[in-house]
Amino acid sequence: MVEILYGCSIGTKSPYNYYYYYYYYYYYYYYYYYYYYYYYYYYYYYYYYYYYYYYYYYYYYYYYYYYYYYYYYYYYYYYYDYYYYYYY
Repeated sequence: MVEILYGCSIGTKSPYNYYYYYYYYYYYYYYYYYYYYYYYYYYYYYYYYYYYYYYYYYYYYYYYYYYYYYYYYYYYYYYYDYYYYYYY
């Protein structure tokens, strides 16, 4: 059965045996190569994804509080002038 699968017995120097082991070697070589390639690809993909996510998240609240205090002081001085001219 081994001779049918590999072309010869294990340990002999048949060309079929060398072909099988070279094929086996390069198969798993490229398998792990593409595995780690896509692993680091998606790793950096999600890394930059969350980076830009928190980046826009930060600026979103930055402008939010900016306009918040802007209108706060706007109405503050508005009513301040209003009561100032009203009472004085």
